Amino acid sequence: MPERIPLKFCKPLDAPDYPGGTVRTNLDNSLSFLLKTTPGFIDMVRGKAVLDFGCGLGNQAAKLALDYDCFVTGLDLPRPYLQSHWSRFASIPNLRLTTELLTSEQFDVVYSCSSFEHFPDP
Repeated sequence: MPERIPLKFCKPLDAPDYPGGTVRTNLDNSLSFLLKTTPGFIDMVRGKAVLDFGCGLGNQAAKLALDYDCFVTGLDLPRPYLQSHWSRFASIPNLRLTTELLTSEQFDVVYSCSSFEHFPDP
């Protein structure tokens, strides 16, 4: 009986995603949540080497690289869906979207936004 209670409040597994979050995120609004919830975020990253841990589609990383004079590395799992989206940002010279980091890489700032809820054991 207890396991059926959450099912009353969840969408069916085969239903499409709710129309929010990633579905509505684009380059222009990708930093909205970070800017609202992390005072001084732009000052923390401006001109720095930044790691976006769990970058997903890469919108936040790309926006930072384009507008805030920082070198951004976006890291996520090797999913063809993500990697096909990353190709649209290939012309941004201070952005690298990848599935692997070199052991020698160092970053001034590491952030992870809207990704930990996807980790089975954060």
